[in-house]
Amino acid sequence: MCDQSDKDNEYTTVKEHIEDSREAGSFQLHEDLTDVEDHVIVCSKNRDSDGIAIANFRILKETLDEKEADYSIQGYNHWGIGWYETLSVHPKALHHIQAMLDHIEDNIILDEAQVGRCEQCNENFDVHDSAHEPFCGSFCESDFYNKPCKECGWSFDIRDVDEKCDEEGQYTCGDCV
Repeated sequence: MCDQSDKDNEYTTVKEHIEDSREAGSFQLHEDLTDVEDHVIVCSKNRDSDGIAIANFRILKETLDEKEADYSIQGYNHWGIGWYETLSVHPKALHHIQAMLDHIEDNIILDEAQVGRCEQCNENFDVHDSAHEPFCGSFCESDFYNKPCKECGWSFDIRDVDEKCDEEGQYTCGDCV
């Protein structure tokens, strides 16, 4: 689950992407990309990407780092999605990750062990980026642990009290008793 032009390994170069996007008026560049214009874009992620896309992006980047391959990450502002980043690779370094890109086309997830499923909202998340596992790190964790006291009604974090819930699943904050 990374954006790739098509299954025939026809990648868009950074230069083509910039020209197409400028024509559409859809983004603002953060840096000068003239030194990577010949790189091909193999993957992208944005503000709203799910955990699968984020994990795949990270795994591809880590693999390229290990191989000391020629790649770059470009950051853009976008009116619709806020921001997005593209991972581009020099065509001569593409062989380092080609098998991984083919795997993404067929299986979506590069490494299932790197993707978790939030117990609260059921969304995917990159386990590498979440200190909140088994939650996605958004508001789900606080929503899950914040419960109203059965005595006073105030909301409190159930991890802050030693008492377990009663038979009906109700908690007491401990301050009002």
